[in-house]
Amino acid sequence: MVIRISDFRKPIIASAQPLPTWVETPTQIALFNAMIKSYDEIQSALSGDLTQAIRDRQISARQVARLCNVSPSTLTVRRQPKLVALLGELNTNLGELFKSLNSKKGTSGRKLTKQELIKENHRLKNENETLRNLALTEGVLCWINHSLPNVTRQNAITIAKLKEEIMHKDEVISNQAEQNRKFIESL
Repeated sequence: MVIRISDFRKPIIASAQPLPTWVETPTQIALFNAMIKSYDEIQSALSGDLTQAIRDRQISARQVARLCNVSPSTLTVRRQPKLVALLGELNTNLGELFKSLNSKKGTSGRKLTKQELIKENHRLKNENETLRNLALTEGVLCWINHSLPNVTRQNAITIAKLKEEIMHKDEVISNQAEQNRKFIESL
């Protein structure tokens, strides 16, 4: 059995889109390519079907991370700010594309049937719920990101005070033990 170094080399990731200069690491390259691929897929899907749910019309950071077999926490503002900005820009473009395609879709002048109205009502309710959940999730994450450092700082201050108090109590205990020992010896 012949072992070659070429058997252990990682393949160079080919990109259909020219990479920006800020995309440097293999993880960034994979995430960038996955975003562009998702953007192209959603863009082509929008051309054919405008009744998609909002989650199908946007690129999700979690989905992109899973496509690249990395943790979703890798694609955060703190770790990959430029990729997250690109994701926001691509989602904005997709939203504008949907609005423009949706505005082109004219009605035939006929009224919708009861079944069509019910179906449209359910679709809009689901989209509304999805948007509300996304807004709530974003709000909770923002609150966690802002409150966690304050709580951590307060906990550190409390721990320091408690350690100081413990050292003081230990000193008091040792002094009392010494006084008890002297008192017992004097008896």
